[in-house]
Parts: sequence; C-alpha cells; structure tokens
Amino acid sequence: MLLACAGAGSSKGVPGGKSPGCIYKGEAAITRVLTCRSRTNAVVLLQAISSEDTPVMIDALASRLSARALQQVRYFSVDNPSAKMWRCVRQICPNLHVLALDPVHLPMTCEYASSRRRTACTRALRGIMQKFTARSSSCDASTWGPVFTGENTRAFTREEERARLQIEDRSMSLKTANKILHDLNPGEPFWERIEWIRSLAALAAVYRAEVERICPGPNRKIYELLHTAAAAPRTEWYFNNLRMRHMIAEARLSLLPVGTTSIEALHHEGNTPSKAELRIQPQLAGERALVKAAAHKKPAAANQTTRKRRITPNTLTREDNLRRAGVRGRKPVV
Repeated sequence: MLLACAGAGSSKGVPGGKSPGCIYKGEAAITRVLTCRSRTNAVVLLQAISSEDTPVMIDALASRLSARALQQVRYFSVDNPSAKMWRCVRQICPNLHVLALDPVHLPMTCEYASSRRRTACTRALRGIMQKFTARSSSCDASTWGPVFTGENTRAFTREEERARLQIEDRSMSLKTANKILHDLNPGEPFWERIEWIRSLAALAAVYRAEVERICPGPNRKIYELLHTAAAAPRTEWYFNNLRMRHMIAEARLSLLPVGTTSIEALHHEGNTPSKAELRIQPQLAGERALVKAAAHKKPAAANQTTRKRRITPNTLTREDNLRRAGVRGRKPVV
C-alpha cells in the first residue's frame, strides 16, 4: 500500500508554527491537520496535530492506524522527507520500501509568488517535475541505483556542481536553455541527475525576471528554491519517485496519486466555504441581470428638446431677465 501524508494549518509562515491568535500556546496548540491517503486516493487518516515534526506525525500514525494497516505500507510520499523520518517510519511500517519527495510541491510553492496563479515559468516547471512521475517499460527500479534513505547520498560530480551553480547565477546561455526546454519530454523519466539539474538551470535562464520573485510562504526567491531543490539529497528523494513507480505494477498505477497533490486539493476544498443553493437565488440572479442590462444613464447625444420643462414664476422671471440682457432663451414646451 502507498501512503501519501501531508500536514496543513492556518499558521504557515508564522515563526514557531503557531498563529498569534491561538488561544492555547506551546504544545497545547492544535494548529495542523495530518491527512493520509492510500493508493486508491481514499482518506485513511484525518487527524489534528500540534506540529509537522516527525515524532508528532509518527505518533498520530501509530495511534490512529492499526498494526495490520501499517504493515501493508510499502511506499510513503511526503513533502519534506529526511533520514530521521525514514528511520521513524520504518519502526511502525516494517515493510516500507521507499520514502519519496512529492514532485508537485515545488511548483505549488513557486506559484505563491504569483498569488497561486500558474505562469509560463511554473507551467514549464510542472512539465519538468512531471518527468518524476513517468514510467518507462524499458527499465526497472534498479536503473537509478539503490533506494535513497537519507544516509547514502552520492556526491555530485564536477559537471553536476557546475550545472547547479548555473541555477544560482542564471549563467546558462539562452540558446542552450531554450533548446533544453524545447526538447523536454514530460512523458519520459529522467535518466541521469545532470538532466534534472540542467533543466532547472535552463528554466532559471529563460525566465530570469520571474525567478527573481519572492515566494511569501518560505520568503525566498524562486531561483533559490530551485537551487535548494537541486541539492544532492533532495535530488535523490525526487528520484525515489521513479524507483517507487517502477516497483509497482503498471496496472496499479491508474489510481495512484501524484505525491501529496490530492491531499492539498482536499485541504483547499475543506478550507473553502460552500454556500447552500436556496430557492430564491435563481430569482435574485434574474433580477440582478435585468438591472445590470438596464441603461442607467441617458446617452449624451439624446434629444433634449423633447423633454417638457416645468414652468414656474421663477422660471418666467429668469427668462424675462435674460431677454432684457439680450440672451434668447429656449421656448418652453407646454
């Protein structure tokens, strides 16, 4: 069984993870919701927790899921894996094979800089990250080496280090960068780490102005997030997605969620208030449409002579004074 876990709360971006308006402070403040979904996208856990620290999440999993269910977990997808999390999850899930990093979390975070709207840069980034969810029939999980556990990091080669440096200084030539993005095939997995790093360097070079934006959540520029994502440990966590998807039978991948994306969608749906559909609403909508369609102002070119003027003693006195002054007034319409 695959288990995708993610936490959500209203205190993101607040130092210490606690909202200033919380009634309870410290460990007593319950400000997060831990959500877990299985391979079929079914919600198997929805638990309020105090933080997203590894011990807190592990305690929630161990207390809410049965031992039989935990023994079935073989693949685990989160948005912030670590060697500590791998060791802790292995204690409650003895049959765990892979711990992977959600490939969609990076473009979602980068979209914070554009008010969560997709831009040309984030669309290209999503295409790059889609390669971590691709499956090829010509290879197996061993193509990318042993499963990464956080303690078996392979150091970057000189070529990989140089390519990662180009993300930070955006020094890749536009001709090379455009060619890399043009030849990118989202349906084909990454074969080497250098391909992944060069694609991020090309993205930073082509969208040089956009990657300078600051993401409100982590308060970092987009190119800094890309540079961090291309670090050796996080790169291996990303490649665990390819190892995981090539361990699972192809027939079982149809319902498999991509990372924690389905959980983020569930959190958004839960945080969005829904309005009941009342019987009077269609009638009110029709009335609003009629009012909106009506003309509120008379056109400036309308014929003003057809309007009847109201004649009063003051009107006659004013017209008499105007005539005495040599000004001809309009003939009143009776």
